[in-house]
Amino acid sequence: MTVYNTGKVKIGLGYTPPNITEMSEDELVIQRGLLGVRKSCMSDAIATIVVVFGIAALATWWSA
Repeated sequence: MTVYNTGKVKIGLGYTPPNITEMSEDELVIQRGLLGVRKSCMSDAIATIVVVFGIAALATWWSA
């Protein structure tokens, strides 16, 4: 970063960029659990619909 010198004050002299930490997937899961963040219910709903239609298709095929 370039420090801007006004003659009396050097603007940005003490600036340090923020530290960005990379988190693994395991760390994210632990953090979500500790914070109480729940996963989206949409994936559960889609899975339920797929299973129900699969069972219905098997039932019609099995009875035929």
